[in-house]
Amino acid sequence: MREYFFNYKEKEIIQFFQYCYINKKEYYPKKSIQEALNISEYRYKAIGNSVEEIKLKYPTFQFQYDKHGLSIHFSKEFLLLKVYILLFKETVGFKFLLSIYNENFQNLDRFAESVHLHQQSVLPKLKPIRMLLKEYSLEYLLFKKKISGDEYRTRHFFFTLFWHLHDEEDPIIPEYPESFQALATMIHECLPMHSHEDIRKLYLFMKITQHRLKNGYMITELPEVIAKVRNPLISYEVFKQQIQGKEITNLFFKKNLNEVEINYLYYVFTVVPTYTCFEEKLPPFRDFYNKEYNKIEQTIFHQLSQHMKRKLTTQEEDFLSVNIIYRTTYFLSYGSDEFVPPYSDLEYFDFNDPTRNHYHKIIDEIIAQMPLKEEKWQRIITSQSFRSSLFQLLSCVLEIHHEPVKVAILSKFGKIHKTELSSYLIKLNPRPIEIVAYDQSPDIIFCDFPLKEGRILNPQAEIFFISVKPTPSQWLEIVNFIDAVRTKKQFGYLL
Repeated sequence: MREYFFNYKEKEIIQFFQYCYINKKEYYPKKSIQEALNISEYRYKAIGNSVEEIKLKYPTFQFQYDKHGLSIHFSKEFLLLKVYILLFKETVGFKFLLSIYNENFQNLDRFAESVHLHQQSVLPKLKPIRMLLKEYSLEYLLFKKKISGDEYRTRHFFFTLFWHLHDEEDPIIPEYPESFQALATMIHECLPMHSHEDIRKLYLFMKITQHRLKNGYMITELPEVIAKVRNPLISYEVFKQQIQGKEITNLFFKKNLNEVEINYLYYVFTVVPTYTCFEEKLPPFRDFYNKEYNKIEQTIFHQLSQHMKRKLTTQEEDFLSVNIIYRTTYFLSYGSDEFVPPYSDLEYFDFNDPTRNHYHKIIDEIIAQMPLKEEKWQRIITSQSFRSSLFQLLSCVLEIHHEPVKVAILSKFGKIHKTELSSYLIKLNPRPIEIVAYDQSPDIIFCDFPLKEGRILNPQAEIFFISVKPTPSQWLEIVNFIDAVRTKKQFGYLL
């Protein structure tokens, strides 16, 4: 989302923080910063000034710079995302949208004055916002001082924007303990699977709904894809009774909602939360599948079973099904003919994972087998949003059943030393490894002496010679080596 709000200045600042936070050096010569960020000496000085301003607002790091170089030290309280949020909230685009939401936008002249810019300088900065709104099938009308489009889309857009900047210390929409607790109590009673973060998301959506209704914006009609969604965890009738309870009504709406508003909130309470593969058994929910959803599900099940060389468990099928149907419903509900909205902020982040490329190869094969050729389905199935969601879901299933890498450790310094090495190796590896004897067909043999017998007994095993006391850099090399062997073992057929 930041590409619609950040200019090159904000991008350079966040790149600077990312670079320093990852490297964490005692001192950075000016030239190294210029080369890393590809910036001029002038921009180096400008970034230094901006970082000092951020430090005043967010004093969780120490920073000094001069014409020769700089030093920056982060405390344990420092959060990179907080810097991102601070930068985002200062953009012209965000301030414009917030003024529209709060109903205090008067005219372009007044707004330009409030952000200390000339009117002619503001318009180019609002052009990306117009493009972003268009992707959500919305537009802003300056002369009407509002966003034009379906009300359910408008609420979803502001929810997406505000949750993107979620900050419990400084929320965009203030939280009130009484109303939050009332909603949390209702959710705990009716939807116990929902997490603390799910409740905060739903509270934000309720507050946006409250604000929009207070200002006279009503939902009068919903597309079928939203109106027909059903939640296996709570029936529409029970939800309607709960959302219209006296306490919720008094704290949020002051009056009973119409049927369409309740229907939309029911949809939101269904598709906004996420459901993990560790949930207790889900109730039946396939009775509201249509043929298209069923085709998507069956294609994924079939292809995934082929890659795993086993049938999916009922728990895995339920996990994939409930998430696929709700995410696909979400993709169908919002966006435009050219744009499929992201389901999660995770789409904005990239992870350096040795298995990532192999999972994507599996996803490519699944998508290629999808039987739905209509334009609306192709738009979704081939979108980055669908791919990212599928990646997240398949990763959960595939990670659970990774076979451990079998590791043998041989040391001439005795079993106690070998036990120490084994214990440390297990702690360092995020994925499962199994410590075995060298005659139990290990995948890898780690050894601190010249080896002969182990090679003869295990001609297929990888041999890795280690120091008596491996250094931190060698431990990192060891972990990466295990991951490489794991990838070859599990995804060799894709290489």
